[in-house]
Amino acid sequence: MAYLHNSTNKNTPSGLSLLLIEDDDEDAYEIVNTLLQDPRVKNVRRAVDGFEAMEWLKSTKAFTDLILCDINMPRMDGLDFLTRIQADMNIAPPVVMLSSSKRPEDFRRSHLRHAATYVHKPSSHEALEQVINVLLCSFQLRLKMPPLLAA
Repeated sequence: MAYLHNSTNKNTPSGLSLLLIEDDDEDAYEIVNTLLQDPRVKNVRRAVDGFEAMEWLKSTKAFTDLILCDINMPRMDGLDFLTRIQADMNIAPPVVMLSSSKRPEDFRRSHLRHAATYVHKPSSHEALEQVINVLLCSFQLRLKMPPLLAA
């Protein structure tokens, strides 16, 4: 697992632990940095494909609150990952499909494989920040985390 990276938000001792499955280095860099700017996020691990993510999930005792997964990747794509995680894990974390694909069949197949939601990967940094904020708010409610308080 040479490409699995772990990044930690030093200002957030507690918060969400996320797994990003993304093969594109530029997209991954932007997504990880945007996530780590959010005080609800404690750490982000990155795998370059579904195969690497499954290896890590099976071999670790670290808890993952939420998985963000691309669709089009080498070795094991996001749709195959969804199938495998449902079959191989007793309790799978919610998986959000975050993809540049606008194909209706990708959306439909993601939901048939129990993706928590499907989000089109935005092209601008500002739109990415908004999408991540909405996702984190949604999953903060789902996980019953305390809301952020204004400083």
